[in-house]
Amino acid sequence: QERLKITEDPEGSYCYRDLMCELCKAPYPTSVQEHGELQRLIPVPDTTPPFVVLEEASSTKASRSLHIVSVARQPLKVGRGHEATVRIPDVSISRCHAIITCEDGQFVVQDNNSKF
Repeated sequence: QERLKITEDPEGSYCYRDLMCELCKAPYPTSVQEHGELQRLIPVPDTTPPFVVLEEASSTKASRSLHIVSVARQPLKVGRGHEATVRIPDVSISRCHAIITCEDGQFVVQDNNSKF
């Protein structure tokens, strides 16, 4: 749970990363079949809708990250600054590059007129 950055707040956010075997670098399964029932190995918290799921691009296909962020109470800020909900450590990204909100059931992406 600590490695996944899971909080108890359903209106918060968390980051899911595939857990990898340290020896062979293969991903662990996320669930197993036990007595005919599918059992999750990794707890996934309920997230208050509306929420956004962002997949992090990676140079290796074996590594994958998903950011699940609720926009029920506050907008999602994307950027490289410390105030960003989802931080992207790249100099071509502004401190507050974009803001994602949900208005009347529709997601709205507001570009903050970044230089890049």
